[in-house]
Formats: sequence, C-alpha cells, structure tokens
Amino acid sequence: MVAPPEVKKLKKSSTEATAAKRKPATANAAKATSKPVADVEETSYFTPDIANQVQQSLLAWYDASHRALPWRRNPHSLAPHSGSPEHKALLEVPQQAFIYRVWISEIMCQQTQVARASEYFVRWLAKWPSVRDLAAASLDEVNEVWAGLGYYRRAKYLHDGAKHVVGELGGTFPTTSRELQKIPGIGAYTGAAIASIACGQRDAVVDANVIRVISRLLRLGGDPTSRASQDAVAAAAAQLLSPDRPGCFNQAMMELGAVVCTQQPTCETCPIRTACGAWHDLEDHIASGGSAATAPPVTQYPAKVVKKARTQQMVAVCILRRTIGPKDHNYLLVKRAEKGLLAGLWEFPSVQFAPPATGADNSAKVTSADDVSSAHLPCNSAKVTSADDVSADVHGKWAEMGGKEAAAGAVEGKETLQRGAKKRKASGSGAKATAAAAAAAALPIMPSDSREAQAARRLETDQYIADTLLLDVDMEGSQRREVGSVEHTFSHIQMTLQVEVLTVTTQPRLKEGNSGVETRWVTTEELAAAGLSSVQRKVAALLAAPKRKEQQQTLAGFFHKGKAADP
Repeated sequence: MVAPPEVKKLKKSSTEATAAKRKPATANAAKATSKPVADVEETSYFTPDIANQVQQSLLAWYDASHRALPWRRNPHSLAPHSGSPEHKALLEVPQQAFIYRVWISEIMCQQTQVARASEYFVRWLAKWPSVRDLAAASLDEVNEVWAGLGYYRRAKYLHDGAKHVVGELGGTFPTTSRELQKIPGIGAYTGAAIASIACGQRDAVVDANVIRVISRLLRLGGDPTSRASQDAVAAAAAQLLSPDRPGCFNQAMMELGAVVCTQQPTCETCPIRTACGAWHDLEDHIASGGSAATAPPVTQYPAKVVKKARTQQMVAVCILRRTIGPKDHNYLLVKRAEKGLLAGLWEFPSVQFAPPATGADNSAKVTSADDVSSAHLPCNSAKVTSADDVSADVHGKWAEMGGKEAAAGAVEGKETLQRGAKKRKASGSGAKATAAAAAAAALPIMPSDSREAQAARRLETDQYIADTLLLDVDMEGSQRREVGSVEHTFSHIQMTLQVEVLTVTTQPRLKEGNSGVETRWVTTEELAAAGLSSVQRKVAALLAAPKRKEQQQTLAGFFHKGKAADP
C-alpha cells in the first residue's frame, strides 16, 4: 500500500528508531505498563501533535481505501467505488432515513461478519425501507427475514425499537447518543455510532476493533474487560476523535481494526504505526540487534482473556409430522418462551435431557448449573441468556434403519414406549427406568448410540408431547426413526441435538387444559419460510439425509451382508 503524505510525516528510519528508543510516542508512553492507569480523566494519552497526526493519517487512509458497504457513505471518499451510483445515491439520503440505515447496519454487524451482514441488510431494506414499515411488521415476519443471521435477540430489539420510534417519537429518531439510548436495544456503543456517523455528533465509538487498536497504540495490558481498561480505552478514543469528522474517524478506527490491526496484524500497511507503542517495541528490539523471532509481539496487546467453558447440553428433537399426501406432510412447530435462548422463535418439539448413567437408573438427571431441578426440562423453559450461534456443524451419526427386522423392531419399540409412557405417572421414576429398559430391548442398535439412550430420549419426548404440549398422538400406523445429530455452538452453550422423525397418519388430538405453549402445524412450503433459527434449519436438513444415505448404501449393503453402513 502506498502511504499517504500524512503518514510520511510520522515515518522513521531504523536509525531514527534506534535513536528514539524509549522515546514516548504518546504523552504517557514513558509510563506505559501492562496495566491501565487509574485516573483516566486526569491522563493525557496523546499529545495534541500526535493526536492530530493520527487523525490526518488515518482519515487519509480511510478516504483512499475504505470498503464499499451498502450503508456507508463518505463525502470525502477517494476510493475506486466512490463514483458508483449506489454511493452517490447514499449521499442524497435524508438524515432520518440515513439514521435508520446506520441503526440497522450497526445491530446486524454485532457478532456477525460484515460481508454476511451486508447481504441481510440489502434484503432487509428492500422489505422495510423505513422505520414505519418495520414497525408495522409482525415479529414472526422479522424473524423470518433474520433467519440464519444468528443472535436473534437483535431482531426483536430492532422490531421493538421501531415500534418505540413510531409510537413514542412520532417516527422521528433523536440525533444525540443520550436520547438514542432511550430506544429499546440501543446501548452506549450503538448510540455513539449512530450519533457520530449519521448526525455528526462528537461521540467516540469503542468496539472490539477499537479496543485492539488503542491497546496496541498505548501498550495497554491487563484484563481488557476490566473497568479500568475499558475506561482507559474510552478516554483515549475520545482524545483521538477528530472534531471535524467524528463519524468518518470512528469508522476509520473500526476499519483499521477489522482489516489491518487484526488478530494477525499487517503492521507494514498500517497508516499510524509510528504512533504505535507496540510497533515501536518491536522495531527497537530489531534495531538493537535482536531477531524478529524474539521481539515482543504486537499481538500481546490486548491481553488474552480466558473464556469460560461452555455448558454442555443434550437435547432430544422430534420432528413430528402428519402425512397429508403421498409425498407431503404437515409439521408441528412449537414457539419458544419469550425470554431466554432463541426467545420467541419456532422449533420442532424439543426436550433437554441427560444421558442415562451406565448400569444405573436410566431416568434423566440434571447435570449442570443451567439445568433446573426437573428431570423433564423442555427447551422452552431453559433459563439461558446467551445469543444465537457463533458457528454450527451438522453430521449424521446413524444410517437409516433398513430391512424387515429393523422395521419390526421399530414397531415393537413404539408399542413398548406407549406402554411405558402410560405407566410413568402412576409409578414414578422407577417405572420410567423399567419402561426405558423394556423399550430399549426392542430398538435396533444404532451406531454411536445405545438402545438405552435412544429409549430414554423417546420417553422424555413422549412425556413432553403428552404432558407439556397436551397432544394425544395416535401411534397406529406411525413410523418412528432416528435420523442423526446436530452439534451446535452458542456463545455459552455447546449443544448436541439427537434428532428423530415421528410420522403419523392422523391429526394428534389436543387434550383439555391450557399448556401455555403456542404450537402450529405448517406445510412443507411454510416450513421452508418459517424463520427457523440456524440450528433448527440444520435439524430440518436431516429430513433429506436418509434418502441420500439409502442411495449411498445400495452397493455398500452387498459388502456388509445387508447391514446398514456407517455414514
């Protein structure tokens, strides 16, 4: 990258770096330690000259090379795409409409890669081009458009926020961070971002990218999540903020952290590296005869934080469907609770369980602090506050059951499960364990699983459907089979979902009483547009897997004497 003129003012040769060894690049760099200073309000982190040079260099770099994003406008842009029709149109968008765009983009980009957020932003704006359009939509419609983006609480915040702006503010957004933060879902970061980018307010933005940049500039160690570190970074960011172009400068800082000052930084392309304490340490080490291999790494800032281990959860999922034609079905969906993990989203009937202990009582046991004291914990009642997925991986663990022997075993297993379910209320957990053992004997053994485990899961599922959803399922002529598993990683939860399909021929009857759980039956087409979460989409994808496996096993069966091949 060719450095802009402003960068050359800061640039030093190796000789100059040696002569300037230990010379502070910032006002307090001589006192820089692994811990933030205590009184941040009394600390001057940058001299006026250094702050001015950083502002000029960073803005020149940003104007020349910032990314083209569907919500970003820069009247000073010199980037190749600055003359595009899209960018020119953005420059003409009225302030209130631009605030709406910045708000949507900031929420979408939280915990999500910018490229992926950009795709959703375009679709979102096409469906709801204004805050009034969004306020008029239903939450289910919002979730459908958001589906697959993750962290679903953000979608509800946007919907609630739009209704607040329209209902309480007459459809007009405030223009200051303080007032913006009164809108549901807008905190200090988002308020500052909107106020500076869309309204020109002098509010410094601090996100993970800015924390990384500031920490390296100041050689700021210690726990970056501590109050002292957060206050120090916020104060330093405020001192660096360009008073003339606060919105562009905030975006430039975030852009720098996103594309240059990353977890694996490219310091040679950084426009403000000569103001960076961490970079000076590295250069001074090399200039004094040290090797790059032994130099203090820039990446030691900010300090790494040990993450808390994720809670392990096991969930049994039953795709309950009713045959309505030769190749068509209706599917039962259950709405999750309005609070907690994946709040208000639709899912297949699901129940959390604990694997049966080997050689002991097969009843479900609570195994973590996130579980409640019930052995039958529906996913709807899981008291979890983490957002949606960071990543997910799906893999089938079982081949589809094949052959007459497997089919007979499945039918016998269903009958045993029904008998066991009827006995549970009268006999308690002991009868439950007995029913599980009896049902297990009738089940074919699945790869990577046990009869006991499958039977225990089915008993949990049957009880959930009967006692929580209040559905009376007629098992006559039904088919029930295991189809695989899904491993899904949430921010604080590692979830394993064991999935089965239960196909019935008659509509399940609703029992008397009020379950307090909302359910609905959907067609195959409606299921595809139901706004399922990422993990539920992966579960639904397993529906097609057995057919593919059947084709793959056609030849394999000859070599395994009719036995199902491992997937």
